[in-house]
Amino acid sequence: MASELRELLANSQISDKYAEIDIKDDFFKDCEGLALGEVALMDGFRLNDAMSAVELMDPKMDIGMERYIRKSGVDQLKSIDYFNTVNDREVLTIVDATMACLVSYLEGGNVANTLYSNVLLSEPYSFYHPVLSTLAETFSYLISMIRIILHDAMVFEEEDFNGSIPYVVPCENMIDEQLSKLKSFEDVLGAKSTSPASEAIVLRFTWLRSLMEYFLLIIPQVRTKEQGLSSKITKPSLPEAIAKAEVLKSTSNAFKETWKLGLEAPSSLNGDSKFEWLGVFQPDYNKQYLTGSFPRKTRIVSRDESMNYLYLLSCRLHRIAADSAEAAADFSDMLKFLKDFSMDNSCVLSRSVLQLTLFPHDELVLGSVSLPNLIDSSVRKIVRHLVLEEGNPVSQDEECVALYGDFLDDMAKASLTMIANFGMNLARQREKLSASIDELIVAQSTAEHLDRRCNSLLHGLDLEGHPQNPLLSFVFNHLINIINYHLELSFKLDLFAPYEYSHFYWYYGEILCRWHLNSIERILEVTYYDYKMEVEKVRAKNKKKSSRQAELEENLKTKMEQQHCKKIKVIGEAALANGISRATAGLTKWGKIKVPRWEPKTDRIHFEHRMAPFARLGLPLHLSYDQYLNISKYNELLEKDHGELFKQAIDLFEMAKAHFHRLIEASTLSREAESLEKLCKNNIVVLRLLSSGKVDNKKADWVMSDDSIFPILRLS
Repeated sequence: MASELRELLANSQISDKYAEIDIKDDFFKDCEGLALGEVALMDGFRLNDAMSAVELMDPKMDIGMERYIRKSGVDQLKSIDYFNTVNDREVLTIVDATMACLVSYLEGGNVANTLYSNVLLSEPYSFYHPVLSTLAETFSYLISMIRIILHDAMVFEEEDFNGSIPYVVPCENMIDEQLSKLKSFEDVLGAKSTSPASEAIVLRFTWLRSLMEYFLLIIPQVRTKEQGLSSKITKPSLPEAIAKAEVLKSTSNAFKETWKLGLEAPSSLNGDSKFEWLGVFQPDYNKQYLTGSFPRKTRIVSRDESMNYLYLLSCRLHRIAADSAEAAADFSDMLKFLKDFSMDNSCVLSRSVLQLTLFPHDELVLGSVSLPNLIDSSVRKIVRHLVLEEGNPVSQDEECVALYGDFLDDMAKASLTMIANFGMNLARQREKLSASIDELIVAQSTAEHLDRRCNSLLHGLDLEGHPQNPLLSFVFNHLINIINYHLELSFKLDLFAPYEYSHFYWYYGEILCRWHLNSIERILEVTYYDYKMEVEKVRAKNKKKSSRQAELEENLKTKMEQQHCKKIKVIGEAALANGISRATAGLTKWGKIKVPRWEPKTDRIHFEHRMAPFARLGLPLHLSYDQYLNISKYNELLEKDHGELFKQAIDLFEMAKAHFHRLIEASTLSREAESLEKLCKNNIVVLRLLSSGKVDNKKADWVMSDDSIFPILRLS
């Protein structure tokens, strides 16, 4: 039987003629001699062998036992003279459908049943059509570039991107030759355009070419890998990339209307479906190449959705090119930029591009500045440690200097982990933040050692007003930011039960915000000290007030205003968080929010599970349940009437609203402040309604807003 099967496989009779052989009797007869578990003990046995056997027998699985007769693809289209009869509207529809498959691929679909369901992309050089041939060739290069970017960045998980590929479609030209060829094609097609559909086709190819040129400019190592050359240290060409991103934005914005110039999907289908109604698409064309696995729902997005996705992708790519240089000038600003970018509905491709733009090579920011040097600059701004100042015992002590070098190395290692985490999806980021905390604890230990050494050297010395900020405060500030981000992700991903809001918004407002305020105070102190030192240098050269001194005063005023606005925002957020905590306690006391009571210690178990990632930090960042109850007086709150708790919450929301209102016209934080002020107003109104007794029969729910980690109280 085995020899007969081998012969059939060798002659391709099974795939071509679908010859069937009944092997059931022989199979079960052979199995009778096997002892239970014998196969599992064989040297060559793997678990996925057993899984594959089960999955192949299940029709629901990706490559289940349902027979699929593969059509001949391009040859079939040639036989019906398809390439000489297809019109502009159908060509536009094919281009847009392929773009929709690209989006589906970027959203985690397998290339085999997304992009390669367009049979032309599998055989780009086996047919000729002025537009469709160029489309197929272009996507060969684009798929290769996307794979290089994603695999170089390595910040995706299996739910983000499917890295498997059934076969490699060769690229005949070097990438620069192909781009030149594509530009010539656009010019010719644009000159010959006789219909709105053909003009829309030109726009698509302009976008595709600009996207590939953008990749080559902002991630130059893509060119070397595409051409099989050895990699070298490169820097992103940001100004040129901005110009290409502008083209991406303008062309993709036009996609949102011009896709309607194509054909409409048959009314019998649910939207565009998988584009099987177009001749060049065969959804199961590559089914034989799919690995045996549990069913993955491959959803091909509609043309309407995909055009909006491509526009948003273009905007994100523009943001990377336009803002990376400014963000990378300061270590703290860079981390904030990475965090904000990942939180702003980013996709796996844009996050990967950002990672490779900022770090084309390990520890070289934008390919030029070493990460330890950038951290050193940030330490000077935030701490102004004596080890960095000339002419004092600390900076002259070899042990202190060596410890500071070790500290920078430890911080760089921890920072690279944090930065890589920002490239993940939000759920994975939250999961991996504990690793960043562990690495920061190593840097914290080095900082403590250096601070102890400094204290021993400076005992009894007068430092004449120099800021006494320990290096430990720099690490502590970043630990606060990580814990803050962990909570933000938990709120945004809706991982807390409503009754837990009283615990963790209290922790956010009373612990994290207060320590954040301390950090701002230290920055203000260091900023003013730096100003005084610079002014003294200027006055030493010229006793009269010079333009340089006026410039220093203006810079001081700007920096002080920025930090003052941050301070107002943090105070407002603390009041808002405490207001949510009090309101939740009131709703819990009233019975509007239910607390599960599976066992007496349910609340304790939940709280300590949430706090587990911070366990190694100790007080004040990690609290046990008993410590929380003791500090927050939560049980005492629950003894009060819910109306009194609502009144306290309203007062806190009013306080927060007043602080946010001060920011609306006074800072760059105005947009965020306006949103938070509106949220406070809503919560005040709802709590007053609840306090009035007129809506006792209504249900009150916290609803997370899209642009904030703070929830809105809704009645239903």
